[in-house]
Amino acid sequence: MKLRPQFLSAVALLTMTLCAQGATVSSNPASGATGVSVTTPVVFTFSAAMNTSMSQAIFTTTTPAGLLSVTTMWSAGNTVLTCTPDSPWPDNSTITWNVVGFDGTGGTAFANGTFSTGTGGGGGGVGSGTNKITTFSVGKLYLYQQDSAGAPAPHTITAYALSTATSVASNLASTASTVTLPTGGAPLNMNQSPEHHEDYNLFVSETNQATFETTYPQGNYAFNVTATPANVQGTVNMPASMTQPPAPHVSNFAAAQAIDVTKAFTLNWDPFQGGTANDYIGVTVNGDMGNVLFATPGPGTNGALTGTVTSVVIPAGKLPANSTNTTEVVFYHFLATSNATIATVAFRASGTELSLIGAGGSTGGTVPVVSNPVWGANGFEFDVATSPGQALKVLSSTDCSVPVAQWPTVATTNSPGNSVHIIIAPQGGTNGFYRVANGP
Repeated sequence: MKLRPQFLSAVALLTMTLCAQGATVSSNPASGATGVSVTTPVVFTFSAAMNTSMSQAIFTTTTPAGLLSVTTMWSAGNTVLTCTPDSPWPDNSTITWNVVGFDGTGGTAFANGTFSTGTGGGGGGVGSGTNKITTFSVGKLYLYQQDSAGAPAPHTITAYALSTATSVASNLASTASTVTLPTGGAPLNMNQSPEHHEDYNLFVSETNQATFETTYPQGNYAFNVTATPANVQGTVNMPASMTQPPAPHVSNFAAAQAIDVTKAFTLNWDPFQGGTANDYIGVTVNGDMGNVLFATPGPGTNGALTGTVTSVVIPAGKLPANSTNTTEVVFYHFLATSNATIATVAFRASGTELSLIGAGGSTGGTVPVVSNPVWGANGFEFDVATSPGQALKVLSSTDCSVPVAQWPTVATTNSPGNSVHIIIAPQGGTNGFYRVANGP
């Protein structure tokens, strides 16, 4: 399950500590970078191939507070994730990024960091220079899978999770932050970002719902920040009236398994019990390379889906033909308060993952299968098994870490039968990578 932005959009400051139980992660720009251009993509490199359907990068900022939308693209081999901002990053702001995922062996890969745009930024003990107030947040996440027309089931890896986060006002020099659960007991130490000392977080998960709710119940989560010139306290109230949303259930699951990609498709789900105009629903569709094919607007923006909506239209042409696309439908309640010095956010969210399958269209046909590759006197030669008349294109790159969307097309053809022999002239040497796809 990818932890998409929709799961976390009530939390402007969610961070996760580096927890290198599986693949390690590095970023470019490096964490802590300043003066980053507002159009610069962020590239994450993993030490192992990742499960792209269960890995995601999330970007947030506190000025203005909110999630930042990006288009993602995985490299061949699934070791490099490129995130390009859909709109320029906010200028003179600190951007926080969080990577959450699983490698091919099931190991976890958690990492977080920041970078600053424009001439703002800074760092050190007093923070990035952009936080005007101190913010505390608490959120509960329930994650599900829907594999049939029946009810979704809790996710088998991460079913229940609690996220707490603190971001300290930039005029304070902080050294620690703790949170005390509604059940009392000793305060829990939060993890301080090594690059930006104003950011702290604590993220925990459970596979048993009863244990999760007993350990992390509704009530007051009390925060304390050790800072100079004075400590800061705040309380995030998750009221008993804030119920956990039910698991989203897609009601036209069968139709979603055979979508005509040349036509608009309406994805339907059951009405959310208690859903109101103050709640938010998010839908994201991702391709087989982890790239976002379709996403509904974020909360507070034009076109955002409220908690009373029961469907969304995915436009024609968004899904590739003969494709399986990981999709999430997420519903959440949230409560935010603020004054001149402190802001608090509490939320409860439930999300369901399923597959949308594109089953045809003008660029469809048999999935091409490459065989008999050989380097000959005329260049690189190979056979492609396909369907008669199928339009094919050949992409090439000397660097397989470059997103496939950036690979140039070096040849196009139409198959005369069930197979076609293709010869590609040398592209600047005997080293390179090729990819064959349907399409003009």
